Amino acid sequence: MAPEEAHKRDSSTVALLGYDGGEILRKGLADFPLLVRCDYIPRIQEVQASIYHIIRETLEVLDRGQA
Repeated sequence: MAPEEAHKRDSSTVALLGYDGGEILRKGLADFPLLVRCDYIPRIQEVQASIYHIIRETLEVLDRGQA
C-alpha cells in the first residue's frame, strides 16, 4: 500500500478519504487524513475536489512567495 511505502521512505502523507476513512484511518497510515464523513459518493467527490483545489492553490501561492 502506498502510505505504508511512504512511511518507510520517511515521507509525509495526505489522504483524501470518504465514508469512515477505512483502513488508512484505522491504521493511522496518513499523516494528514482529510475525511469526508458521508455515504453519498457524489458528495464525497465534490468535497474532495474542493479540498484538492484548495491544497493545489495554496501550494502555488507558497511557491510564488519563495521565488
